[in-house]
Amino acid sequence: MVSDKDVFIIGPGFIGWNVVDLLVAEGYQVTGLVRRKEHAEGIQKSGASTILGSIDDKNLIQEQSAKHSIVIHTATADHLPSVEAVLDGIKQRAKNGEKTIFIHTSGTSVLNDNANGEFKSDKIFYDNKPEEIDALSDNAPHRQIDLAIVRARKELGDAAKLVIMIR
Repeated sequence: MVSDKDVFIIGPGFIGWNVVDLLVAEGYQVTGLVRRKEHAEGIQKSGASTILGSIDDKNLIQEQSAKHSIVIHTATADHLPSVEAVLDGIKQRAKNGEKTIFIHTSGTSVLNDNANGEFKSDKIFYDNKPEEIDALSDNAPHRQIDLAIVRARKELGDAAKLVIMIR
């Protein structure tokens, strides 16, 4: 049975494992995509279930994304096929009238001003002004992945909440 507390996390490693621990402590049912059996055992001891696979397993990611009301991608900011698989799963949910939350961790290099330590930028980005992030250059680092999410956010409208978390 799918509930609003079912989470699929891609990449429960350095960042993601901390997220797993916090979610389990709050009563969420968490499933993590992991590459190695040894890592899966550790995640399971944290109280989450695991699925063995990799970020290249597009069908597996799409299938799991379609089964969960919340999807969190912490594996990498630079793997478009895995993000496309998540978005495909979310679109499948939307066609079935199911809402989804998707949180993708991107990298701060997308905000690079090319100062290289030579000057201080006056630009400040604010959480409540996502249009400033959305308007960044198409060739900024991580940008192709972020743009895929922005396009899907526009396409899906209220059927999903898609967030890019810059870390």
